[in-house]
Amino acid sequence: MMKLAKKSWFTLIQFATIPVNYILSKLLKLKVVRPSNFHLEHGTLIIANHQSKVDPFLISTHVGKKNILNIVPIRYPVTPEYMNKKILGFFIRLLGGYSVGENSLERLKKLMFTRELLRDKYTVVIFPEGKIVRDADAVAEFEKGAQTLFSENYPVVFVRLNGLNNKHKFKFWQNHSARFEYSEYLGPEVPKEKKVEAMVKFFNVTAPVID
Repeated sequence: MMKLAKKSWFTLIQFATIPVNYILSKLLKLKVVRPSNFHLEHGTLIIANHQSKVDPFLISTHVGKKNILNIVPIRYPVTPEYMNKKILGFFIRLLGGYSVGENSLERLKKLMFTRELLRDKYTVVIFPEGKIVRDADAVAEFEKGAQTLFSENYPVVFVRLNGLNNKHKFKFWQNHSARFEYSEYLGPEVPKEKKVEAMVKFFNVTAPVID
């Protein structure tokens, strides 16, 4: 009953923010590219590079109208830097965010929590770079947490963000080249090795080691 109540609350809040996200997308002149017949399911792990503070909300908004019902509620692991701020942290939690943990033990516990969310059919958006990358459209080396999540072979979608950090500050009035590109949906029937290959090709990153 408690899990159902939490899901309902997150779903309501996230639907309420969709109009705001669309207005922000218009201001950013955001171009969204998705595969034809793009389809997502509950319990999908969405992996993206990280360029701005609003990335998770825009990513979830632009999965396509027919997919939004399939993926809410959505959860987002967030760095303690933001979660520990009283007011900002409160609103992030309302929107589905949770801390990645401040030390090795807490990070391990939160990684296990993320796995539980995926098993409970929540959609989870992660940024395996572990930080916002300000170097033009570069993608940093992915952290180990994403590697661990790959080992259980959840459904996966990759999102490549471009142009949100060209000015090195999030100033939408100066932005003219923001672009989100979504990969094909890779369901549980796709072997984890194939998912790793797809991630490496999509982001042009070094292949993680999967146990």
